[in-house]
Amino acid sequence: MFFFCFVNVLFDYTGAAKINVIDITKVDTPRIVYHTVLGDFDPTDVEVCGDHVFVSLDNNQEREKGRLVVFKKYDSIANTLESVLNITGM
Repeated sequence: MFFFCFVNVLFDYTGAAKINVIDITKVDTPRIVYHTVLGDFDPTDVEVCGDHVFVSLDNNQEREKGRLVVFKKYDSIANTLESVLNITGM
């Protein structure tokens, strides 16, 4: 499980590539504000550069076909975590 804090939002990457965006503005009462599943993949690393979040994923069926997914930062008004790039191993 990975956690990453990004401007009062916590990204929670759990097994099976579940991504939760957790609002931690009120640290005593955090709440999930967005959730998505990326398939049969396990997250291996999370990095941030500017307004983008990079997530590398192992493919549980074929290791050499892992993925790198790049998201724009979470948009709380539109309630979206937009994927802007998705690279799959060959």
